[in-house]
Amino acid sequence: RIATLYGARQEERRFVRVADVPPLLLGTLQAVEDRDFKYHHGVDPWAILRAAFANLSAGEVVQGGSTLTQQLVRQRLLDPALVQDPDRTVERKIKEIIQSIRVTQAYPGLDGKRRIITAYYNQNFFGNNNYGIRAAAKDYFGVTDLNELTLAQAAILAAIPQSPSNYDLMKN
Repeated sequence: RIATLYGARQEERRFVRVADVPPLLLGTLQAVEDRDFKYHHGVDPWAILRAAFANLSAGEVVQGGSTLTQQLVRQRLLDPALVQDPDRTVERKIKEIIQSIRVTQAYPGLDGKRRIITAYYNQNFFGNNNYGIRAAAKDYFGVTDLNELTLAQAAILAAIPQSPSNYDLMKN
């Protein structure tokens, strides 16, 4: 736990090991975030093209094309100044793609995919000062063993990182 100032709720981090992520959580995250995760090499060119077409047609960003691996790379490996600078989006995307391919090569096969998903689950913000899937499962559902999650609970948790403020179960 990391205490915050002025009595606000403490930041909660509970890490999960690769072996402790049940297949249910692997499947729900893939269904919500990246359905072709098992098959691509860190980047999904069709998803990028689909998002680019949708965004150009709408005249604004309405859809993303990043894979789970790209999202993890953006959060963990890229310089925060690069990530936050809207004038460097093309540079960021190129670096994100290169690093995502490298991560997938460094962690090959299904075991590698499990490691990437576990890192993603441990890294993400799940609302209500929860970082990581285990902290969110405990806070929202009182579940300490991730194997005890129902399909509905797993699906809810998998969706929260898309919009943690909007999907925060304590606020909404």
